Amino acid sequence: MDKINAWIDRDNISYIQLSKQGTVLTSDEIDAITKVEIRFGGEYFSSEDYPECFDLVTLKDEGKIGIRPGLLPIDTTLGFDVTELIIYDGSHTNGVLWMQFVLVVKKDVEIIEP
Repeated sequence: MDKINAWIDRDNISYIQLSKQGTVLTSDEIDAITKVEIRFGGEYFSSEDYPECFDLVTLKDEGKIGIRPGLLPIDTTLGFDVTELIIYDGSHTNGVLWMQFVLVVKKDVEIIEP
């Protein structure tokens, strides 16, 4: 299972390769996506509610979407959780559970001078 780090309050972005039946999605297929959602810790976070946390443009020609999970208001006490990526389009208005990955919550370490 893939692992993605969520650096809290940071702009770090992770790109996820989308493919179906072994074939990478085309730019047109990425353009057809109407909403992206992740479920972490029992809560749902969507591209409609948090558009700054999802990138459907930058690497769409490579069949990739980006997420900035550290900017989402996730429960930072969980540490990590199996997270679901749900993709919506005109043919799948209830969404398709596309994949699962482990989202690991990370915080900046405070450096203390000796």
